[in-house]
Amino acid sequence: MAFKSDKPFYYSLETIRIFLAGLHMSPISILQGISGTGKTSLPREFVKALVSDTNYIGIDKDNTNNAPYRICAVQSGWRDNMDLMGYYNSFEHKYKETDFFKALYLANQPKYSDTLFLIILDEMNLSRPEHYFADFLSLLEQSPNERYINLSNTPDEVLPTLIKGGKLKVPENVRFIGTANHDETTLEFAPKTYDRSNLMEMPKNHPDKKNFKQPEKSFNVNYGWLATKFDEAEKKHKDAFSKFHLFINSDDMKYLLMDKGIGVGNRLEYQAEKFIGVYVESGGYSA
Repeated sequence: MAFKSDKPFYYSLETIRIFLAGLHMSPISILQGISGTGKTSLPREFVKALVSDTNYIGIDKDNTNNAPYRICAVQSGWRDNMDLMGYYNSFEHKYKETDFFKALYLANQPKYSDTLFLIILDEMNLSRPEHYFADFLSLLEQSPNERYINLSNTPDEVLPTLIKGGKLKVPENVRFIGTANHDETTLEFAPKTYDRSNLMEMPKNHPDKKNFKQPEKSFNVNYGWLATKFDEAEKKHKDAFSKFHLFINSDDMKYLLMDKGIGVGNRLEYQAEKFIGVYVESGGYSA
């Protein structure tokens, strides 16, 4: 598949299917791979391909990118939520905003309320997400109407207008995409992060460009429409999930996993049902 941007980007349909299904499976996706495999460009170009409305294209009068995504570079040494979200400086009577805070606040703007919005945590494992992203790992387990980040001990008058009572909403249409290299500068993810994420290994080789054509049409995909299609796909392909359920709960598989010290919990089955439905509906293999 080719994404038309300032320059074309090429990805296999299989890569797109896994990424798309992961957006329904979990609010968090992790893209792993060596440098140059498109870990950052995939979510950026994907979400740009969903919008043709001029409200989301180009640069606005304030020289701000209108596209419904933001890239936030993770720094080594991040330890807690303050590194991610910022903090209130009582001496200056100001809230010290971070790029991540600005991205999440932007996603709350009415303009983006019905658009898929991606917040990309670039090089997510330069520090431990289980520390700096811990509040979000827990929060995203809650129902969408309960997802509020608490900016405690911060006076209302120093916070932007959309923040009421010191609480900033994590909108349902937001997905967090982490990119991860694995070398001497990075850290391993803990099971807590892996368990809650759609994990993708980005292929080392890009598909042959000769097999791709530039898209002929532009689309404007609303989040409400996308969420409805996700739910419909999940219901439509119950049989495909049932096959997986029987396989993962078979005696042979249980013994194999037990021998490896691997447990299968309710979360895996819940995520698999969401993932399999969208993956099969998008043309993926179903035995």
